[in-house]
Amino acid sequence: MALGAPFREETAAKQASGNEAAIQAAPILAPDAPPGGYNILFILVDQEHFFENWPMPVPGREWIKKNGITFTNHQAASCVCSPARSTIYTGQHIQHTGIFDNANSLWQADMSTQVQTIGHRMSELGYYVSYQGKWHLSVNLDQVKHAIDAPFDQYRKIIQSYGFQDFSAWETLTTPR
Repeated sequence: MALGAPFREETAAKQASGNEAAIQAAPILAPDAPPGGYNILFILVDQEHFFENWPMPVPGREWIKKNGITFTNHQAASCVCSPARSTIYTGQHIQHTGIFDNANSLWQADMSTQVQTIGHRMSELGYYVSYQGKWHLSVNLDQVKHAIDAPFDQYRKIIQSYGFQDFSAWETLTTPR
């Protein structure tokens, strides 16, 4: 059942009739498919503080804050980059993702491709899911020192095993190590 006009009309009719018990008991069902033309842009940044009011002009962030979702009361599952990313992208705790330290630590294995990510779930819902930017959940996407040497076809195959159809990490590839 899609949450369209019929659902809203039925809910309005229940509210008008005063049947609040029926409203509370009625389950809200997810739509069978995403609305046509609906895009999701998820932006994740590292090492950035939240300011209710920024001390300098940041029009892009202000636009996102006004038109998107800002989490003002949240807790991080980990203060370390890779474990925090693993919980955000999978919805699972670090003991289930297997990521306890940063991906470039000698003792940290890559995240298993058996762990389902948001990429898998969004693909199942019919979205074309592309990952752009720093991955930090496996070292196999960080193999070269210069972007010109990056094996993009190989990187795309690797990211597909994590549920994403496409990959670009220009920042990661161009940042000196």
